Amino acid sequence: MRTFNEIRPESIKCDNIWKLYMVLVTLDSPYLKTRLRGDDTEYLYLIKSVSLESGEVDYTFDHMCNMELPYRKNETIHLCLKRMLCNEEISKELDISVNSYSAYDRKLTAKGILDRHNVALPNKDELNKSSFVRDMPVTYIEEKPKHKTGRPHKGWRLTNQERAARFKAFLDDKDIWYMCDTDLGVPHITMVFEIPDCLVRCIESSIWFFERHAEVKTYYPEVVSKMCECGCLDELLKLLNYMNAYVIPGNSEGEVNLSPRFYNNPADFSIVERTVINYKFWDALPDTEEYITGCCPELLNDLAPFIVGVITGNLTSGKAMELIETNILN
Repeated sequence: MRTFNEIRPESIKCDNIWKLYMVLVTLDSPYLKTRLRGDDTEYLYLIKSVSLESGEVDYTFDHMCNMELPYRKNETIHLCLKRMLCNEEISKELDISVNSYSAYDRKLTAKGILDRHNVALPNKDELNKSSFVRDMPVTYIEEKPKHKTGRPHKGWRLTNQERAARFKAFLDDKDIWYMCDTDLGVPHITMVFEIPDCLVRCIESSIWFFERHAEVKTYYPEVVSKMCECGCLDELLKLLNYMNAYVIPGNSEGEVNLSPRFYNNPADFSIVERTVINYKFWDALPDTEEYITGCCPELLNDLAPFIVGVITGNLTSGKAMELIETNILN
């Protein structure tokens, strides 16, 4: 738990530097984004510590008054910041200062003070899209190790963290909502696909980046799982067995490169479309990302009327198979 001074020191004269100090020490998510000296871009940082300091008063001689007058007293928030670059921990220090004798500085709001120092507080979506190691934001840089000759090592391959970072960049480019975390140390990304006229409102998906392969699970929202709890499970299992045998999606050119498997998870009754992708195939195929974010959710959406129909008892598994063959396979 962070400790901080709740009582304003008498030496702090600027109201808004005190307000900003209180904002920073009471943040639920203690992070900020800024571009510091030595950085080529803006990064997210963990606020490790915050302190408030009052400097000495500087005087200047006023010839009209024939006496020395105070003209500057810096009041400073000192921040210790941390982030990760691959496996390296990076520490930075940042001072946010105002001159309490400056009429302009005294008028600055807390946000205005941050803006002047090129600092901003991240929103919840930005935090959800970031990766963390020991609470520190982590940036992965893809860099091929090289021989002295300048050629890449033969055995070089992307780490699973680098692959997750690559995939996040793809999601950002496509404007797909996602959230990042780790599952027992494995980079994990959850996505939500809003599909127009979707019978079940949306399709959700999760991907785990293991060392040698990725595992993709695409599934219906919880409302469908609730239906399965009291639905016609025997008929559903017959339909899923049929889908595993015959529903094999192709790419835009009609080629079959990746094939999912369908199952009903007995733990939570979710209906899952699962694909395991070896990284050698991922790298060799030009449309793997499109398969994950386009083909898989769209296929599950197309199958929704038949799956839900069987669960609710409005369709028999046999009738659903006929409709799938007519409407999807043909």
